[in-house]
Amino acid sequence: MQFEQYIESTVKGRLRTIYDPEVPLDIVSLGLIRSVSVDKGMTCTVTYTLTAPNCPAAELLPQQIQDVCNATEGIHHTVLELTFDPPWNPDCISEEGRYQLGII
Repeated sequence: MQFEQYIESTVKGRLRTIYDPEVPLDIVSLGLIRSVSVDKGMTCTVTYTLTAPNCPAAELLPQQIQDVCNATEGIHHTVLELTFDPPWNPDCISEEGRYQLGII
């Protein structure tokens, strides 16, 4: 495993500590994190979405993601990219998340 992939995995694990304020599920399991990548310059790029454009977490979530990424050893800079393409829907929830919510 390349060092960048190791850091990506570490960041994804740490993002699991952030919970949606309305749903008792972490943002990774909820399907809000679309991708995490780390380049050779150790810039971490996180593409994320929200459950809806007017989501109450819209003001909290970016700072929480930024804080988690910046606290990861080795990361020098974090870039956040918000996307609504494709829009979030309940199918985005991971199998583990569905189990935790009792919907499977």
